[in-house]
Amino acid sequence: CEIASAAAFSATAVSTAGGSATLFDINKPAQLRLLHAAFGTSNIDGYLDSDFSSPAFPNIAYGEVSDYIDIDGSLMPLTITPIGNSGAPIFEQNNASVLNSRSTIVFGGDPATPIFLELIDDARPIAPYPVLRVSNLSVNASPVNIYLIDTGAIIDAETVGEFAALPYPFDTGFFRPTRGMAELVITRFADII
Repeated sequence: CEIASAAAFSATAVSTAGGSATLFDINKPAQLRLLHAAFGTSNIDGYLDSDFSSPAFPNIAYGEVSDYIDIDGSLMPLTITPIGNSGAPIFEQNNASVLNSRSTIVFGGDPATPIFLELIDDARPIAPYPVLRVSNLSVNASPVNIYLIDTGAIIDAETVGEFAALPYPFDTGFFRPTRGMAELVITRFADII
């Protein structure tokens, strides 16, 4: 078997338990996107690598996520500013990326004390089963319970949740739900029946 040196490929190692890990291809760029989850703040611009000539992530509103952009696999600063005002940084954080990976940068939290989270995305081009990841980015409803229940079912004292008391600002990591149709229900921890 001969592989041309200019060809790029990626491989995924899959365990018998259903977990997967991407084997990185150094010929493919990293991809990055920005999620604005900072409640009570106006639209933002995101600048990479101290290049303030044009935002890499322009005019992102609360609750919106940008498209992925290609970046080189290195350490670079991400600067968040109000739209159109590159001289007034709201938040700055270094971002590390690995070639052939996808990440979502979350700008979230309370406007007075914003947070920065980097979530590695599972970019599986082909998969025989779904995976879920739930992130608690709500500063005013922490912690939360997560349930996957049959369609139309009611949560009661006998219902077992997927995760209990997931605090802000954490996420579940990727998990594999059981087969079949289900409703995703998120409740406040204080609302346990």
